[in-house]
Amino acid sequence: MSKKKRLKKQKAPKNNKNISENLRKPPDIGQNFVQWTVCEMDHEYGGSWDWHLKSNEAYKVLGYLEELSKKTWGEVEQERTGNKDGHRKHHSMLVSELCKEARDRLKERFQNEELPEELYRFRLAGKVRLWGMRSQTTFKLIWFDRNHEVYPV
Repeated sequence: MSKKKRLKKQKAPKNNKNISENLRKPPDIGQNFVQWTVCEMDHEYGGSWDWHLKSNEAYKVLGYLEELSKKTWGEVEQERTGNKDGHRKHHSMLVSELCKEARDRLKERFQNEELPEELYRFRLAGKVRLWGMRSQTTFKLIWFDRNHEVYPV
């Protein structure tokens, strides 16, 4: 009869000195390229920020998204309006700061899910915005806001 070898129990280290420093840091999303999806697109909405695009609007949006996917999130976050000290061109906004119609529409769309606390918006030009949710490296398109009405100023 052969003897079974017993494995010694080893204690876990008291500190994480053996774990690589890179493994403890959260990943830097800023180095990843922007990805986008239409999985959350509010194509049923028929109002001020709907997806009933004219052909020139569709061309501009698709061209913008194509160029956007060539940038990293870090590059996007650094873009400013006007000079380098200007307002951030693209950023998150609290849902509570959006117009009532937008908040109500989100409640209607996410009634069986957790309502997002914030949305991300891209400034295309002038008053034109793309609104959606940012999930790590992916931008989930929701609305095309032609006249800056989701968050009026």
